[in-house]
Amino acid sequence: ALSLTRGAVLRVLCLLLALTVALTLALTGHADDWGDLTVSVAVDWAHAVAASAWTGGLFVLALVVLRRTPEWTTGSLVVLAPRFSRLAGVCLLVVVVTGI
Repeated sequence: ALSLTRGAVLRVLCLLLALTVALTLALTGHADDWGDLTVSVAVDWAHAVAASAWTGGLFVLALVVLRRTPEWTTGSLVVLAPRFSRLAGVCLLVVVVTGI
């Protein structure tokens, strides 16, 4: 609900909330099982955030592009596609590196 607002403060709050949820998953995941709450948690958290941003962004991009009644102009999509491509590339790199 917060991500649908137009206010910058609420969007930042939404981002912080999502990052916190990912951190709680990292704190109760594999790193906690090993008893190591330092670098392992950070790596697990980065992996979860990157994978979520990549897959969530891909899902939303598909919803925008495949709408029956497109509200986005071709010019908007020309700007949006390279931005998402950069985000996806960085997220893929983070997922692969943290997965290794």
